[in-house]
Amino acid sequence: MTRSAHLWRWTPAVATMALILAIADAAWPSTPMTYYDFRSPLPPGGFCEQQVFGAGRVIAEPINAIFSLTTLLLGLLGLFRSKRTSMAFQFLFGLLVAYGLFAAVYHATLMNGFYRMKDVAISMVQSFIIIMLFHSLYLYRVKQQGRESGHGYRIVAVLMTLIFTAYPAAVHVAGESSPSPWVAWLVFDLLWILIAAQLILIWRRRFTWPRTPPDARVFRLVWYAIACTALAYAAWCADKFLCHADTPVLGYLALHGWWHLFMGLGFYYLITLCRYFSGHEYGFEPILERIPTRGPLRLSFVEWQSRRRATAAPD
Repeated sequence: MTRSAHLWRWTPAVATMALILAIADAAWPSTPMTYYDFRSPLPPGGFCEQQVFGAGRVIAEPINAIFSLTTLLLGLLGLFRSKRTSMAFQFLFGLLVAYGLFAAVYHATLMNGFYRMKDVAISMVQSFIIIMLFHSLYLYRVKQQGRESGHGYRIVAVLMTLIFTAYPAAVHVAGESSPSPWVAWLVFDLLWILIAAQLILIWRRRFTWPRTPPDARVFRLVWYAIACTALAYAAWCADKFLCHADTPVLGYLALHGWWHLFMGLGFYYLITLCRYFSGHEYGFEPILERIPTRGPLRLSFVEWQSRRRATAAPD
């Protein structure tokens, strides 16, 4: 076959491809959109802290950045305390570290790229907590009424795992690419309805939960998580909708930073609750501890203890 024959053979395909590219270039200009612009300011005027104190500082929002670091510390605490147990909880606490780190860097720079990193991390934590809470409810059903009665729960558990493993990536891109900020907020905020429903179901079963005494303090974590999430949203709404020239005090309070603090605490308690219910499945006896052991400000943490050690008679 001659060279001219080769060209004749490929010319229609090349022409078709060129036409497709031309149409695509007209529909979607090659200029990068704000979503993909790493350095673009987001939001353009900053949060209430920057609106009150003004732009041009070396660190855009230092108070918000410092508050974000508390979430990083919570993740590190859980990461180092759970290092001898399953990798699943090290992964979740590691995501909490990533969320706190990216949130702090984001508020130090207000760059769009760091906001996206923070958003992916927090969405992954939320989605995987939904999976683990539902699996806890599924295992409760099996232990109470047998494997046959839990067949429907098992199907739903598998579907929830598939959906919420893909959810952070798919919904993040779809939601954040939308020009409306409400889309990005709703794909994250609406999931709290599902988490709250799961927590209420767990709370209602507190007296019949296997291997758990009726007065176990661990079920208080249900309300700790709900309260922290509610406080986080109250702080966020005040910072977002009430900040203006007549309310400079909100800039000093840096309530968006309180959003990160309480959101980090809420996730920390949710991971700790999942860790308690999962301990038995890995062959351990979960024990609820306080960090530090004394003082007005203490955190709950679940330690996994060997069943042999837990049942061994004292010397």
